[in-house]
Amino acid sequence: MKYLKGIRLFAAALLLLLPAACGGDGNDGNAPNNPTPGNVSISIAPMTANVETGKTATLTVNPQNTGVIWPTLSAAQGSYTTSGNVVTYIAPQNAIEFDFVVTATADPTKTAHSTIRVVPPDVDPPPDADYRLTFMSSTPNWLLIRGTNAANLYTEQTDKWEINGNTLILKDGFTFETTSHIALAINSPPSSTTFIEVRGDVYLAAGSAGTLSEPTSYGTFFRSATTIRGDGHLTVKGGYAPNGSSYGIYMGASNLAIEGGVTITAEAGAARDHSLGIRSGSSVVIKGDADVTAIGGQVSFIHAATTSAGIYSSSATFSDNAKVTAVGGKSAYNSYGLWSSAGITFNDNANVTAIAGEAVTGQSRGIQTSVNNSNTQDNFKVSLTESGRIAAKGLDYAIAATNGAPDLSESPKHRILGVNISGEYNIAGEFPEISVSNNPTRAVDGDGGFIKDLLIAVP
Repeated sequence: MKYLKGIRLFAAALLLLLPAACGGDGNDGNAPNNPTPGNVSISIAPMTANVETGKTATLTVNPQNTGVIWPTLSAAQGSYTTSGNVVTYIAPQNAIEFDFVVTATADPTKTAHSTIRVVPPDVDPPPDADYRLTFMSSTPNWLLIRGTNAANLYTEQTDKWEINGNTLILKDGFTFETTSHIALAINSPPSSTTFIEVRGDVYLAAGSAGTLSEPTSYGTFFRSATTIRGDGHLTVKGGYAPNGSSYGIYMGASNLAIEGGVTITAEAGAARDHSLGIRSGSSVVIKGDADVTAIGGQVSFIHAATTSAGIYSSSATFSDNAKVTAVGGKSAYNSYGLWSSAGITFNDNANVTAIAGEAVTGQSRGIQTSVNNSNTQDNFKVSLTESGRIAAKGLDYAIAATNGAPDLSESPKHRILGVNISGEYNIAGEFPEISVSNNPTRAVDGDGGFIKDLLIAVP
């Protein structure tokens, strides 16, 4: 009996000791221990946050057994406010990427970070986008949107274009159609040269210019000297201009160069005043293996200055292995395949075809030069080699010069052939030379008849 009584006393004592052995306060077993560096932790979510410029993002910090040391941001990184452990991040107006780092006060070796990426607004242009793209080579890496309510960076099709200094690279599949009267504008400083490099098939099309305040439609509008090059195919179209003019490629008072293996189709829309595939207030130089087709549209207004033309420039030079087709459309007044006010030069293996359309009231001429001086060699210079040739067709004249007949004296080896241009260039007759008859301003054949179909080639 003594033995059993001893066991009962020992068990009762053991039960009294159990709560203290569990480390509790006598009420539960979940009270925390005093913080030590060994069980301090800190985390932040999300680990990556993408936020548009000027917008906000929410981050949540989860500290365990510690306070939080908050980061100091630069002005370029934006700003933030906190409410407890919730962070409201306010993005700057510039794009930037950085780590937002929080630190545990109890153990500064414990940190957590969220990578914040500030990006331009995501622009998803509808098919009837009313804005244009503007490239300024003085502002690297920007292809700006200009339009009714837009002045942002263009972020669509970013795999289809890139910018390298003063070069805008357009890649295969890049397509931009707009209802704006300008599709692409180059607004670089006049003293600089901008390069457009075409890689693959690229399509740019402007909308109609239907208002009196914006009467002109431009597929591309260039203010500074521009060189188009590459190995792709660029198609540029101007829109309908019932109150003004339409241009495929428009160059102001600077030079336009097209070179290398690039292929270009520049087409103007129907217009009231002018419809010009390529227009330059200075020179147009097409060289290398460039292949250019320029097409003017229909012109409706009867006036001595209204014109449809494939290429219309102050001066023009075609050289190397350039292939050029310039076609004027039907015009209420003038239609030209190729028109120049300061002379045209054909060199090397250039292959040029110039065809005028119907001119209801005025002139229909394949090639027209309008140099206002007596030196006819400045009007029309030809120095073709090997496979070079010039084909011209007009309902009035194949080739005409305002002052003096087109001059071929520098290259007597060229042969002048009558041509029937109807799909194929079929030789219809041969003329030994271009001579001047009673009308000194027109090209005539050996019998004194005006030449309307003409091929100039090397035997």
